[in-house]
Amino acid sequence: MATGAILYLAGSAIFLLLGLLHGWLTYKDEKRPRTFAPRDDDLLAAMEKVSPRISGATTLWRAGLGFHYSHSLGLAGFGLLYGGFALFAWPALTSLPVLYWAAPLVAALYLFMAIRYWFRSPAIGAGLGLALLLAGAIAG
Repeated sequence: MATGAILYLAGSAIFLLLGLLHGWLTYKDEKRPRTFAPRDDDLLAAMEKVSPRISGATTLWRAGLGFHYSHSLGLAGFGLLYGGFALFAWPALTSLPVLYWAAPLVAALYLFMAIRYWFRSPAIGAGLGLALLLAGAIAG
């Protein structure tokens, strides 16, 4: 296996694991709100009752759970896609520069969002994943 493919596989695995962990924590919050719930219990109760202006068919809490699940799916799908390329179609991926360089670009966007909107743990994971994907892209 080429060095670039190994580095891509390692970087992709980080995003896959982040997505799976985020999904698992979201699932736990459906049963007993804790991880992504506000620290203020009164606010959580309000989020479970109040709907966003766009639609009365959901609540802010349920919409938030959906956003968390879709975020998890995006991370895991990104990791699976590029991990699959690294394992099974490395020559094909390296022959498509737009697709090849999209992985470090998407990872950089995840790092930007983690720094700007989230917290330290996802920023560390995204930074490490980006470093590995970028090193893999450079190594070819």
